[in-house]
Amino acid sequence: MIDREASPGPNGGPGMDTRRLKHFLAVYQHGSIGQAAEALLLTQPALSKSIRQLERDMSLAQERMEN
Repeated sequence: MIDREASPGPNGGPGMDTRRLKHFLAVYQHGSIGQAAEALLLTQPALSKSIRQLERDMSLAQERMEN
């Protein structure tokens, strides 16, 4: 079972994982990855990986919009 909240992307394809957006928001609100990871009950490496994937998702979305 995949625990993932995703919105449909353009043309009905896979979209952005909203869980990653929640992770990003937690880092912003808590001021550090360490504090956000603790609040989210995640390890720091898991949260860092989620943020890196969000960065990749955003980069791909930007490329699609530019084309």
